[in-house]
Amino acid sequence: MKFSSKVFIAPLLFGSLLTIGACNNAETKTDTKEVAEDHNEAKFDKTDEKDAQRVVDAYSSGLYEIRLADTVSKYAVSKEAKNLAAMLGDAHRKINAELKGLAEKKQITVTIFACLG
Repeated sequence: MKFSSKVFIAPLLFGSLLTIGACNNAETKTDTKEVAEDHNEAKFDKTDEKDAQRVVDAYSSGLYEIRLADTVSKYAVSKEAKNLAAMLGDAHRKINAELKGLAEKKQITVTIFACLG
């Protein structure tokens, strides 16, 4: 499958700007990632805390990728861009589910960065 850079980049940029703009208002921002970091800091020593931090960062990044893929799927014009975004979103959902399962086994708290309102 061959993609034109204009077909995919335009919706991707639009999705990025939409996501950043929606979360840019300080009054509507809740950083639950920070809450997870605080929980993990209280549970683990310095070495294990660094590992927990990496898990939280990876999970949070995966959630961002999922939201971006969903936005591109919603606003993309071409079927190819929608299909690619859906495929990437599904892949990140699967990876995050596995990561969350591992985190639960290791008693690592993972939460999301959520924009309210």
